[in-house]
Amino acid sequence: MRLHPIDSCRPALRARPRAAIEVIELAGEIDGSMMLELSALIGSLIDQHRVDIVLNFSRVEHVHYRGIDLLMERSRQLRSLGGDLKLVGMSRYLLDIFRAVDADGFFDRYESLDVAVGHPIAVTAHPEAPSP
Repeated sequence: MRLHPIDSCRPALRARPRAAIEVIELAGEIDGSMMLELSALIGSLIDQHRVDIVLNFSRVEHVHYRGIDLLMERSRQLRSLGGDLKLVGMSRYLLDIFRAVDADGFFDRYESLDVAVGHPIAVTAHPEAPSP
């Protein structure tokens, strides 16, 4: 599956299957409207029973902090369905943004895509806001 941005000036948002895990490649600056698009994309994957999802942040420069709650909401939904939402390639700057809204310990994070897809997706529910 490939999704291309509606406007070529917008950051890239593309999903591609990798084994049983759906990988969403992100790039550029992820603003509030892009977070809404990302949430909708995750929702469409859930509708297709694709509940193991990895977000690749390795090419992301900035994330608007107000959209992080949308990712947390989708993560809770995925976990309730036996899946999960993993984050890959987060810079220290992006981690600081997640930390500012108390979301840094909420998601499983990995340095590389290969490591993330090599780890089984957790099937047990995670605490709502685990301690880092």
